[in-house]
Amino acid sequence: MEHLDEIILLAGRFAQLNGILKKNGDLISPLSCTLLPSPFPLQSLEFARSIQQDFNLLFHKVAGSHSFLESLMTQYKAVHIDQPYR
Repeated sequence: MEHLDEIILLAGRFAQLNGILKKNGDLISPLSCTLLPSPFPLQSLEFARSIQQDFNLLFHKVAGSHSFLESLMTQYKAVHIDQPYR
């Protein structure tokens, strides 16, 4: 049981150091996590693998397109200019 408490403490510290946090009012706490792998449907895993290269390419092209990102930010600012950051 002592080892489990230490692992839980280390997981919380890891979450804090890596920004894996949630804000609830004035409190900030680590997001829920699992210490052991969870079952995952094989069909979903295979689908994710099948689209991974296309997703990587899309992400790369979006990240490298200054004009596209600038147009998105212009649209975003037009809609959210009066709303403070939360």
